[in-house]
Amino acid sequence: MKESKLIKWITSGGILAAIASSVCCIGPLILGVLGVGGASSLLFLEDYRNIILVVVVILITIGWIMNYRLEQKECVEGTMCADPKKMRFRRVSLAIGTFIAILFMISPMLLSSVSQAQNEPIDSLGKVRTLYIKGMTCGGCELGVREALKRAGLKDTEILNIDHSSPKPKESIGSAVIKVSDEAGCKVIKEIKESPGYVAFWSFDNKNPCGGSR
Repeated sequence: MKESKLIKWITSGGILAAIASSVCCIGPLILGVLGVGGASSLLFLEDYRNIILVVVVILITIGWIMNYRLEQKECVEGTMCADPKKMRFRRVSLAIGTFIAILFMISPMLLSSVSQAQNEPIDSLGKVRTLYIKGMTCGGCELGVREALKRAGLKDTEILNIDHSSPKPKESIGSAVIKVSDEAGCKVIKEIKESPGYVAFWSFDNKNPCGGSR
Protein backbone atom coordinates (compact mmCIF):
# COMPACT_ATOMS: atom_id res chain seq x y z
CA MET A 1 0.00 0.00 0.00
CA LYS A 2 2.84 2.37 0.86
CA GLU A 3 4.52 1.77 -2.50
CA SER A 4 1.23 2.33 -4.30
CA LYS A 5 0.79 5.69 -2.57
CA LEU A 6 4.38 6.61 -3.36
CA ILE A 7 3.76 5.92 -7.06
CA LYS A 8 0.71 8.20 -6.84
CA TRP A 9 2.73 11.02 -5.27
CA ILE A 10 5.58 10.62 -7.75
CA THR A 11 3.15 10.76 -10.70
CA SER A 12 1.43 13.82 -9.21
CA GLY A 13 4.82 15.45 -8.78
CA GLY A 14 5.62 14.78 -12.42
CA ILE A 15 2.36 16.37 -13.54
CA LEU A 16 2.93 19.44 -11.34
CA ALA A 17 6.48 19.79 -12.66
CA ALA A 18 5.16 19.54 -16.22
CA ILE A 19 2.63 22.27 -15.47
CA ALA A 20 5.39 24.44 -14.04
CA SER A 21 7.46 23.92 -17.20
CA SER A 22 4.61 25.27 -19.34
CA VAL A 23 3.38 28.12 -17.13
CA CYS A 24 5.64 30.61 -18.89
CA CYS A 25 3.79 29.75 -22.12
CA ILE A 26 0.24 28.95 -21.04
CA GLY A 27 0.18 31.75 -18.45
CA PRO A 28 0.31 34.66 -20.93
CA LEU A 29 -2.49 33.09 -22.96
CA ILE A 30 -4.74 32.74 -19.91
CA LEU A 31 -3.92 36.24 -18.68
CA GLY A 32 -4.50 37.62 -22.17
CA VAL A 33 -7.92 35.99 -22.43
CA LEU A 34 -8.91 37.17 -18.94
CA GLY A 35 -7.58 40.66 -19.57
CA VAL A 36 -5.22 40.46 -16.60
CA GLY A 37 -1.61 41.63 -16.55
CA GLY A 38 1.45 40.02 -15.04
CA ALA A 39 2.73 37.78 -17.83
CA SER A 40 6.19 39.35 -17.69
CA SER A 41 6.58 38.03 -14.12
CA LEU A 42 6.47 34.49 -15.52
CA LEU A 43 9.41 35.11 -17.82
CA PHE A 44 11.97 33.81 -15.30
CA LEU A 45 10.52 30.28 -15.58
CA GLU A 46 11.79 30.07 -19.15
CA ASP A 47 15.36 29.88 -17.79
CA TYR A 48 14.50 26.78 -15.77
CA ARG A 49 12.27 25.04 -18.31
CA ASN A 50 14.88 22.50 -19.49
CA ILE A 51 15.78 21.57 -15.92
CA ILE A 52 12.11 21.12 -15.01
CA LEU A 53 11.55 18.94 -18.09
CA VAL A 54 14.38 16.63 -16.98
CA VAL A 55 12.74 16.38 -13.55
CA VAL A 56 9.43 15.46 -15.19
CA VAL A 57 11.02 12.67 -17.23
CA ILE A 58 12.84 11.31 -14.17
CA LEU A 59 9.72 11.31 -11.97
CA ILE A 60 7.50 9.65 -14.58
CA THR A 61 10.18 7.04 -15.32
CA ILE A 62 10.57 6.23 -11.62
CA GLY A 63 6.79 5.92 -11.34
CA TRP A 64 6.65 3.31 -14.12
CA ILE A 65 9.63 1.38 -12.73
CA MET A 66 8.12 1.28 -9.24
CA ASN A 67 4.76 0.19 -10.66
CA TYR A 68 6.41 -2.66 -12.57
CA ARG A 69 8.32 -3.82 -9.51
CA LEU A 70 5.19 -3.62 -7.36
CA GLU A 71 3.23 -5.70 -9.87
CA GLN A 72 6.00 -8.31 -9.80
CA LYS A 73 5.63 -8.51 -6.02
CA GLU A 74 1.87 -8.76 -6.21
CA CYS A 75 1.94 -11.43 -8.90
CA VAL A 76 4.77 -13.75 -7.96
CA GLU A 77 4.92 -17.05 -9.81
CA GLY A 78 2.51 -19.67 -8.52
CA THR A 79 0.17 -17.24 -6.75
CA MET A 80 -2.90 -15.24 -7.70
CA CYS A 81 -2.52 -11.51 -8.15
CA ALA A 82 -3.49 -9.62 -5.02
CA ASP A 83 -6.13 -7.50 -6.73
CA PRO A 84 -6.21 -7.35 -10.56
CA LYS A 85 -8.67 -4.44 -10.52
CA LYS A 86 -6.42 -2.31 -8.32
CA MET A 87 -3.43 -3.16 -10.49
CA ARG A 88 -5.32 -2.19 -13.63
CA PHE A 89 -6.56 1.02 -12.05
CA ARG A 90 -3.04 1.98 -10.94
CA ARG A 91 -1.65 1.26 -14.40
CA VAL A 92 -4.37 3.28 -16.13
CA SER A 93 -3.92 6.16 -13.67
CA LEU A 94 -0.19 6.18 -14.31
CA ALA A 95 -0.78 6.17 -18.08
CA ILE A 96 -3.23 9.10 -17.79
CA GLY A 97 -0.77 10.99 -15.60
CA THR A 98 1.99 10.39 -18.14
CA PHE A 99 -0.24 11.62 -20.97
CA ILE A 100 -1.15 14.79 -19.06
CA ALA A 101 2.52 15.46 -18.27
CA ILE A 102 3.53 15.00 -21.93
CA LEU A 103 0.67 17.27 -23.03
CA PHE A 104 1.92 20.09 -20.81
CA MET A 105 5.51 19.46 -21.89
CA ILE A 106 4.69 19.92 -25.58
CA SER A 107 2.13 22.69 -25.02
CA PRO A 108 4.51 25.45 -26.23
CA MET A 109 4.82 23.71 -29.61
CA LEU A 110 1.06 23.14 -29.82
CA LEU A 111 0.26 26.76 -28.95
CA SER A 112 2.85 27.99 -31.42
CA SER A 113 1.19 25.95 -34.18
CA VAL A 114 -2.22 27.38 -33.27
CA SER A 115 -0.83 30.92 -33.24
CA GLN A 116 0.96 30.64 -36.57
CA ALA A 117 -2.15 29.16 -38.18
CA GLN A 118 -4.01 32.38 -37.34
CA ASN A 119 -1.53 34.65 -39.11
CA GLU A 120 -2.72 36.41 -42.26
CA PRO A 121 -0.79 37.00 -45.51
CA ILE A 122 1.12 40.28 -45.29
CA ASP A 123 0.10 42.68 -48.05
CA SER A 124 0.69 46.36 -48.68
CA LEU A 125 -2.93 47.45 -48.39
CA GLY A 126 -3.62 49.80 -45.51
CA LYS A 127 -1.29 51.14 -42.85
CA VAL A 128 0.98 48.19 -42.02
CA ARG A 129 3.26 48.65 -39.00
CA THR A 130 5.57 46.39 -37.01
CA LEU A 131 5.15 46.50 -33.25
CA TYR A 132 7.98 45.15 -31.10
CA ILE A 133 7.00 43.41 -27.87
CA LYS A 134 9.38 42.55 -25.02
CA GLY A 135 8.50 39.50 -22.93
CA MET A 136 7.38 37.02 -25.58
CA THR A 137 8.88 33.52 -25.42
CA CYS A 138 6.42 31.12 -27.10
CA GLY A 139 3.14 30.56 -28.89
CA GLY A 140 1.14 31.19 -25.72
CA CYS A 141 2.61 34.69 -25.56
CA GLU A 142 1.61 35.23 -29.20
CA LEU A 143 -1.97 34.23 -28.49
CA GLY A 144 -2.06 36.47 -25.41
CA VAL A 145 -0.87 39.43 -27.48
CA ARG A 146 -3.47 38.62 -30.13
CA GLU A 147 -6.22 38.90 -27.51
CA ALA A 148 -4.84 42.27 -26.40
CA LEU A 149 -4.83 43.54 -29.99
CA LYS A 150 -8.46 42.49 -30.38
CA ARG A 151 -9.38 44.39 -27.20
CA ALA A 152 -7.65 47.41 -28.71
CA GLY A 153 -10.15 47.24 -31.57
CA LEU A 154 -8.21 45.36 -34.25
CA LYS A 155 -9.99 42.81 -36.40
CA ASP A 156 -8.53 39.39 -37.20
CA THR A 157 -7.77 40.56 -40.74
CA GLU A 158 -5.79 43.50 -39.31
CA ILE A 159 -3.51 41.23 -37.26
CA LEU A 160 -1.24 39.95 -40.00
CA ASN A 161 1.58 38.23 -38.14
CA ILE A 162 2.66 37.64 -34.54
CA ASP A 163 6.02 36.00 -33.96
CA HIS A 164 7.87 35.50 -30.67
CA SER A 165 11.01 34.29 -32.48
CA SER A 166 11.69 37.56 -34.32
CA PRO A 167 13.51 39.92 -34.21
CA LYS A 168 15.43 39.24 -30.95
CA PRO A 169 14.36 35.94 -29.35
CA LYS A 170 17.40 35.84 -27.04
CA GLU A 171 16.13 39.08 -25.45
CA SER A 172 12.52 37.81 -25.49
CA ILE A 173 11.56 40.49 -28.00
CA GLY A 174 9.01 39.40 -30.56
CA SER A 175 6.94 41.33 -33.07
CA ALA A 176 3.44 41.87 -34.38
CA VAL A 177 2.75 43.07 -37.91
CA ILE A 178 -0.60 44.85 -37.81
CA LYS A 179 -2.76 47.31 -39.69
CA VAL A 180 -3.35 50.23 -37.35
CA SER A 181 -3.67 53.99 -37.61
CA ASP A 182 -1.29 56.37 -35.86
CA GLU A 183 -4.15 57.53 -33.64
CA ALA A 184 -4.75 54.00 -32.34
CA GLY A 185 -1.06 53.26 -31.80
CA CYS A 186 -0.95 54.18 -28.12
CA LYS A 187 -4.19 52.33 -27.40
CA VAL A 188 -2.60 49.15 -28.76
CA ILE A 189 0.51 49.63 -26.63
CA LYS A 190 -1.60 50.32 -23.52
CA GLU A 191 -3.67 47.17 -23.99
CA ILE A 192 -0.56 44.99 -24.34
CA LYS A 193 0.92 46.65 -21.25
CA GLU A 194 -2.21 46.01 -19.18
CA SER A 195 -2.67 42.45 -20.41
CA PRO A 196 -0.82 40.21 -20.86
CA GLY A 197 1.69 42.67 -19.38
CA TYR A 198 4.46 43.31 -21.91
CA VAL A 199 6.36 46.41 -22.99
CA ALA A 200 5.53 47.32 -26.60
CA PHE A 201 7.17 49.90 -28.85
CA TRP A 202 7.36 50.86 -32.53
CA SER A 203 11.09 51.57 -32.64
CA PHE A 204 14.16 50.39 -30.76
CA ASP A 205 15.20 54.02 -30.57
CA ASN A 206 12.13 54.85 -28.52
CA LYS A 207 10.93 52.07 -26.23
CA ASN A 208 8.45 54.33 -24.46
CA PRO A 209 6.59 56.01 -27.31
CA CYS A 210 3.42 56.79 -25.35
CA GLY A 211 4.89 58.33 -22.23
CA GLY A 212 3.26 56.58 -19.27
CA SER A 213 2.55 53.35 -21.17
CA ARG A 214 5.83 51.77 -20.21
